[in-house]
Amino acid sequence: MYQSLLTEQKNINFSKQIENKLTDKQKILLYLKFYSKSKVINFVKFSKVFNVKSRSYLHNIDLLNKKEKIIKPYRKKKPRSYKLLVKLQDVQILENATYEEEYLVYQYLRTNNKELENTVNIIINPQALKLFHEFQHSEQTQFHFSRKTKALNHLINFNAVKNLDTKLYTLTEFFNREKYKLEQSKLFKQYHHKIFSQNFNLFDIIQYTNWSDLNNIHNLMLTVNIPYSYSEISLNPLYEPQKTNNSPLPIFENVEFEPNTFVTAKLFKSNTLLIYISCSKNPILVNDTIRLNFILLDIFTKLNEANPLIKYEYKPAYQWHDFDYPIHRHDFALDGYLPLKLPRDYYKEYTNQNGEDLILYVKESYKNYSWIRIEKRAISKKYSLPNFRTMIQAKKLNILPHD
Repeated sequence: MYQSLLTEQKNINFSKQIENKLTDKQKILLYLKFYSKSKVINFVKFSKVFNVKSRSYLHNIDLLNKKEKIIKPYRKKKPRSYKLLVKLQDVQILENATYEEEYLVYQYLRTNNKELENTVNIIINPQALKLFHEFQHSEQTQFHFSRKTKALNHLINFNAVKNLDTKLYTLTEFFNREKYKLEQSKLFKQYHHKIFSQNFNLFDIIQYTNWSDLNNIHNLMLTVNIPYSYSEISLNPLYEPQKTNNSPLPIFENVEFEPNTFVTAKLFKSNTLLIYISCSKNPILVNDTIRLNFILLDIFTKLNEANPLIKYEYKPAYQWHDFDYPIHRHDFALDGYLPLKLPRDYYKEYTNQNGEDLILYVKESYKNYSWIRIEKRAISKKYSLPNFRTMIQAKKLNILPHD
């Protein structure tokens, strides 16, 4: 265990901005909280990896020990080793942060994953994180600020929020959609009479729709093999198969993780976890696949809660990042907004210039515009998760019809 940590040290290049915002006490608690409930931590080894000086970590250990946050299982054994008390799993280490967000900070400190850097910079700023949560939980998608605050500037600097218009902002994940909404009134005034007088067809829709700069994915099917998980979780009476020995164990059944993002997860006797992610109304943009990390973390949190052997500390918890996830199927699409209300049931199948079969349809129809989607549906080519991320960022859907 300690040797693997020392090996990781060579790959760690702390962002000074992040490191300086975290106290040594927070680093210690993050490591204790997420490394393992059941393993003892040697802080001499820990300090060499997590950049904590000897005097500081000894001081913090003594404080935590006095406050009964940690215990020393082997009092006469050297070097100093400590174990996290189970009750600390529910203690908040970073102000305003959720369990999942604290875990991402821990992951960043261990791996220096650049994909997490912007997110972590927001999590470690309590005021910015509080504002970010308010945006996330609001029923609105556009937010008016008469002047920029420090918290808002922080969210903008780390790409969580974007400016839509004068003193108007939105979350980055909604930026394309909300920008289109603002442009609809202009487009509607400019083209309304011309569009309205035409007998609308496929070519007209493609021509007059304001298309997103980014493609998106939705309706993903993933699998992961977790050794012995079925036999262990089936010991839990709530998950015991009701019909036959081969019945899958329901881990999630169409649970809404994020707005319009639903997950179903079933565990089979082969120890294969089958995961369906349905997010057609809130698709994952090709440059925002970090959303998959949050979903997988939530799934494994539930999986660990279901396993009585983990619950009572008979075995270590499953860690989602320890497994590879083949993606077996996904939909690949491009969305746009047309400044005209079309029938909700408009649907057209056609072949693009690459010879691919596509579907154009009205996703939603509103008073003055329509949400249009062109989609290559149920792509069944198998990808590993890292290869899938790379592939979709470089891929663009050719929406032009074959002559």
